Amino acid sequence: MLRGSNGLVGQGVGDLEEIHEEKSEQIERLETLAKSPEATDEARAHPERAQHLREKIERCKQLQYRNHQVFSRIVAAQRRIITALRSSDDDISIYDRAGRTRDYGIGRLGDRA
Repeated sequence: MLRGSNGLVGQGVGDLEEIHEEKSEQIERLETLAKSPEATDEARAHPERAQHLREKIERCKQLQYRNHQVFSRIVAAQRRIITALRSSDDDISIYDRAGRTRDYGIGRLGDRA
């Protein structure tokens, strides 16, 4: 679905946001179903399985949140890059005043993924 898009900035962003929203809705449905009377009865009959299911739903929520954070940072970085490339400034440099390479947050992004 996303392979036809030109990078994340542009149409690809909308596609990823739709996927993220759909996954969030599915997680909410799972949480709602887990609180239903049928699920409560099943949880009483099989507490180990119910606990396992609750842990899996919570893990999905954590991963979904993490993915959204990573996605947001990637899009923000790409927008900064595009803005810099479109800028008419000739002063754009990948080096700081001390001559060290600037990171622009990309090096730290891999640590959080």
